[in-house]
Amino acid sequence: MRKLFIITIVTIFVLLTAVFYAMKMYVPAYHFSALETGNTLMAILSLVTYLIVEQQTDARPQAFVRSVYSASFLKLM
Repeated sequence: MRKLFIITIVTIFVLLTAVFYAMKMYVPAYHFSALETGNTLMAILSLVTYLIVEQQTDARPQAFVRSVYSASFLKLM
């Protein structure tokens, strides 16, 4: 499961980067740097939050819930 999730996140990141690059060429009104920065930030946050939740899977149920809350809060910041 862990390897599959990481491969999925990287694949989506690469596909979105290709789409954003194509948009840069064909629709110059979009800012490539802003789109790519957001894409990179969300990919990193997804990996970090997955690792946080994965560490707490074997712990007490309270620790798991706390890790899910902190991961959600991290994405909202």
